[in-house]
Amino acid sequence: MPVVTMIMPAFNSETTIQSSIDSVVNQSFRDLELIIVDDGSTDRTKEIINQNLQQDPRIKFIQVHQAGPGGAKNVGIDHAQGQYIGFIDSDDLLDVDFITAGVERLQAGADCVIYDYIRFNQQEEIHNTVGDTPFTAFPATWNKLYRSELWTGIRFPEEILIEDFEVVPVVVSQASKIDHIHDSFYRYRLSNNSITTSYDYKRIEELEIALKTLVQNARTLGNFEILSGKLPVFANNMMYAHIREAILSAPNHKAKRKVYRQMRVFYRQFNVEQFNIRTTIYSPNRLKQIRNNLMVICCDLGWYTLGVKVTFMIEQVFGKRRRPRRN
Repeated sequence: MPVVTMIMPAFNSETTIQSSIDSVVNQSFRDLELIIVDDGSTDRTKEIINQNLQQDPRIKFIQVHQAGPGGAKNVGIDHAQGQYIGFIDSDDLLDVDFITAGVERLQAGADCVIYDYIRFNQQEEIHNTVGDTPFTAFPATWNKLYRSELWTGIRFPEEILIEDFEVVPVVVSQASKIDHIHDSFYRYRLSNNSITTSYDYKRIEELEIALKTLVQNARTLGNFEILSGKLPVFANNMMYAHIREAILSAPNHKAKRKVYRQMRVFYRQFNVEQFNIRTTIYSPNRLKQIRNNLMVICCDLGWYTLGVKVTFMIEQVFGKRRRPRRN
């Protein structure tokens, strides 16, 4: 049995998947398996995976069809044999000692290891420092290694594209001990074509499902004593990020009005029903609440682009500080 299982969902990734595979199989830690789950690619992705199968017996290849990112990850978890589980997207990279550093912490008693990460493209690298609690560790699967038992009874929603933030904090909340690595990174590729840099009306419906699933999972599957106090803040942070992204992505004034109105109605209803909060987008931080209120006021008046610009101005003036990259 391998010590570590890395799970890689893939879909039409012919230009990047080879470098992603290489970054896993060339890890300094060798006792691993890589499970690649292809979700019906129509380009050369499957051909590239099959070529790698012939070269490295640690690679396993599973094909599914229209399962979505969450469904592909679920299949990988179901087939994982490792004591520890990690995830990598098919356009991203791992530092060469990523797994070695994580396994050392896990074998020393951690249940979950969290990594800082680097966003990159051909022009730049941006170092992102995360926290070490369920809601501050960044709500993605990929900047973590998990003891496999943490995934018992927990799976991702299928056939929607927003699948991480309603599951990952719940999984992390079950860890008795969390460790944090600052000097070996997950490398997240910035791409104009990625799921997380585009927006459409279907994603608004998916966001509603994801937020409701987050609350349900927190109450039934996670450590609710740990999660409950920060749950309204985390949910509203997700709401803020998505409404701003939706407005920016909408192609014209009419589209911006449609996405804003639909999201605003749901946000108010969700906050009242789940948290008894009568605010469209809530924050306990006074400055952030002012920022949120100004955006909502501007958008209520039909000044959608201005509302988003106001949030950027406030963040620039009062500081979103990034930790300097460590050499």
